[in-house]
Formats: sequence, structure tokens, C-alpha cells
Amino acid sequence: MAPDERRAAIVAAVTPVFREHGANATTRQLAAAAGVAEVTLFRVFRDKDAIIDAVVESVTEVGPWAAAVQGIDPTLPLRSRLVQATTILQQRIGEVVGIMMAIGRTRPQRLQGMRRPDPQAPDPLLDAVTAMVEPDASELRLPVADSCRLLRAMIFAGSHPFITDNHPLTPDEIVDVLLDGIRVREARDITGPTGTTSRGRNR
Repeated sequence: MAPDERRAAIVAAVTPVFREHGANATTRQLAAAAGVAEVTLFRVFRDKDAIIDAVVESVTEVGPWAAAVQGIDPTLPLRSRLVQATTILQQRIGEVVGIMMAIGRTRPQRLQGMRRPDPQAPDPLLDAVTAMVEPDASELRLPVADSCRLLRAMIFAGSHPFITDNHPLTPDEIVDVLLDGIRVREARDITGPTGTTSRGRNR
């Protein structure tokens, strides 16, 4: 196995161990999960901290998730595509938050020195969602870019265990709120051309 392939295989195998045990995971547990001897781990990685760094880098990498969004069938209705994209983004958030919470709980100082993402840097995942929604721009009241940022914010808030009190929203619930809001359609106010309002069906 090529060095890069071996490294990637080890990272994928030990990620669930870190999610369960955080930085308290032993090298014996890591080696067992990867199916290699402990000495092999340290031929690939300098020490356990280097393995932790590689796992965090792996779970925060957006490329595979953006590719998954790009693979959504463009012929599906907008709602169906949004539900699939939301499912993908929720899975990513679950993996990132799970690892960060586990490492932060067991060795918080390990996260302090890690590079924070640049909020001004391009976001390939958001770009992929935006490109997916763009053909249906005429169905949206907000610009596509604003709609997709709102979707991303709702997915994060609706998926984070602390924000949701461990009751995350489903992809369907998130998309329903994004597209339709939470008010009963029969009860929405309709503003007429004179600025007056009346109660009735919102078509």
C-alpha cells in the first residue's frame, strides 16, 4: 500500500475510536482498529497527537461532501434535492461536532492551537449547494446565495446537540421550514396594494 493510502486507511479506521474515547484513546486501541501493530502507527505518524491532527483534518475536509452534493440528481424536484443536500450536510456536521466534542472534552488544549477556518475563504460545500439550487431561483423569494446561507445556518442550528437539546431536526423538517415557514398557511396575513392586511389563504 502506498504511504498516502496507508495513512488515509489508518485515519478512517481510528476516527470512530477517537469519537468514542476522545484523546484518551490508547495507541493499542488505535492499532487494533486499524488492524496494524502499534509500531506501524509510529512509522506513519510522529505520535498520537499527529494522529489526532490527521483525524481532525480528515473530518473537516469539505471536498468529499461537496462532491456528494454535486452528485445529487438534478432532475429531482427542488424540495427533494434540498432534502438530500441537507442530509449530506447534517452527516458532515455530525462527524465534525462528534470529533471536536470528544477531543475537546478529553484534551481541550489540543484544539486551541489548531488553525481556524477563514470565514472569507471560498466554501466549496456552500458553492455546491448554491449551484444545485440556482436553476430554481425563480421559485425563491430570496436570492439563491442568501437562501443557501440560510439553509446552512438552519442545518447547523438544527443539528448541533447543544442547540437542539439532543433533538435534532430531520432534513425534511429543515427544508419544510426553509421553504414554507412555520405559520399555518390559512392564517397568514396577506398585504394588499394599499398596505392593509386581511386574513385568508396564502396562495
